[in-house]
Amino acid sequence: MLYRHDGERVVPAAHVTALLRHVAETVRIQRTRGEVPLDLVTTAQIYTAVVTCAADLDPAIAAADADGGPAAPGLPGPPATVAA
Repeated sequence: MLYRHDGERVVPAAHVTALLRHVAETVRIQRTRGEVPLDLVTTAQIYTAVVTCAADLDPAIAAADADGGPAAPGLPGPPATVAA
């Protein structure tokens, strides 16, 4: 889960990596169909960079889910619960 600076939940972290992979695939498909004026090398670089970013986030998300910490380095975790 990704959190805002005040601890409010924003979006599940796993959805972020799925969205990144979807963006990469969309760029590739649109280039293949001729819908965007990108050459093959540029398309491959965009695709590789975005997929690599998603792959780099996966272990951080898994580690955060395992220990209940922040979803990614530098992001705050869930707000502390107060015992009643």
